[in-house]
Amino acid sequence: MVKILQKTKPAVLFPVGVDATVPISFNKSKFLPLTSVPIADYDVLEKAHDKSMTMKIAEECGIPVPKTYFPESLEEVEVISEKIQYPAVIKRRKGSGVGKGVRIARSRTELLTRYREIEGYSGDSLIEEQTKPLIQEYIPGEIRDICVLFNQGNPRAALAQRRIWTWPPNGGPGILNETIQDQKLQQLAIKLLKKIRWHGLAQVEFKLDENGQPKLMEINPKFWGTLELSIKAGIDFPSLLYDMAMNGDIEPIYAYQNQLTILWLFPYNMHYLIHAPDRLRHLRELLQLLFRRNTVTDISLLDIKPEFLKVISTFIGIK
Repeated sequence: MVKILQKTKPAVLFPVGVDATVPISFNKSKFLPLTSVPIADYDVLEKAHDKSMTMKIAEECGIPVPKTYFPESLEEVEVISEKIQYPAVIKRRKGSGVGKGVRIARSRTELLTRYREIEGYSGDSLIEEQTKPLIQEYIPGEIRDICVLFNQGNPRAALAQRRIWTWPPNGGPGILNETIQDQKLQQLAIKLLKKIRWHGLAQVEFKLDENGQPKLMEINPKFWGTLELSIKAGIDFPSLLYDMAMNGDIEPIYAYQNQLTILWLFPYNMHYLIHAPDRLRHLRELLQLLFRRNTVTDISLLDIKPEFLKVISTFIGIK
């Protein structure tokens, strides 16, 4: 990456996914002489990337979180398994919860088995950490996100959205998202990120419990998958990030179009459709959404080759 920057001399470097953001933040001093890197320093980013640190800081701020345990050994897990309510969630401290990084346990025996499964994976790194997973109470409700831009601990933009459909269906990336107004969540997210003096972009994820009360799930310290929804709704986060990097600061922006939806069609909505219990009903809903005026998709006809490849890879990957 350093060699690429030396050759191309870009004005700004935008790491997009967590696999790029974390190591570039860790090695930020190597990049700063060559370009602007508008992401948090690693000591700040780690507080967002490590879920155990995030939960502890949130509790200090009075932000509601699921009941969370931080076991240091299997012996502690056995003690926790006797007193925790089920179902319970086991998740790794760093990295995405999708796939191997999260398990749901519905009994004491299952908790001990699932915990060992996650802990048994090798490959700990800056990006992922399987050792000493968290154990949390299960929160069953809707996922809501606050997407933000910060400048050295000061908020500069924020947008709220909810995940109507996710893949996998029991929780994961939003494949049908809608912009909403939620001042309470926005205030909680801003309070948390002010506490750690956040810089750059982030998505703060909450879930609503059985009483409709929000509980913090995690901070995603990177660009989010439904970024196109934010842009179409009126907050162009990449452009704002660039302006902030080049000019030092920007005017805050919080106004955006409410109840705008985005469909992430390929591959996830196709997988959702194929695995849905009632495919015809889901297909009707999908078609209705596609022809609704306040719906946008992730497809761009201005750059058709990637879209064509997405369609092919979707059907190759269907199981």
